[in-house]
Amino acid sequence: MSESIAKHIESKEELEKVLFYLPVDDDGYPPYSYESLWAERIGGDAFRIDNIPFFVRELCVEDIVTALDEDGSLYFQEVVEYSQHNTVRIVVIEKERTTQLISGLRKLGLAFEGLDNYLFAIDVVDPEKMATLVHFLADGQEKGWWEFEESALRL
Repeated sequence: MSESIAKHIESKEELEKVLFYLPVDDDGYPPYSYESLWAERIGGDAFRIDNIPFFVRELCVEDIVTALDEDGSLYFQEVVEYSQHNTVRIVVIEKERTTQLISGLRKLGLAFEGLDNYLFAIDVVDPEKMATLVHFLADGQEKGWWEFEESALRL
């Protein structure tokens, strides 16, 4: 095992899951009533978000939140500090375009996570990359390949 992989695995062991309740609309969206996100405890009940949210709105990587420990589970309370990160979500409509989407995101050098190859959450910090990303996504949306939303913008 390489040193970088071992370090990454070791650092994940120091993270904790924070649970975020999600309001489900009349159409049953989102398909889950809560989302759990990895977070690093930075002191007391404060945590730094470590992964990109799929469903939680107005939340980004490195935001600082507080969580209440109830019976060994951590429940989100509030955001106490916003990071400079931005979150964009994509729902793929034409599944055969998933590879093209992933290729475009990699070409831009963006961090992203995928769920079942149809839902993607992207973390963007650089304003220039955001502009390029929005252009790329708008083009695909116009062609009916996917839809996207800017879930949390801090630019």
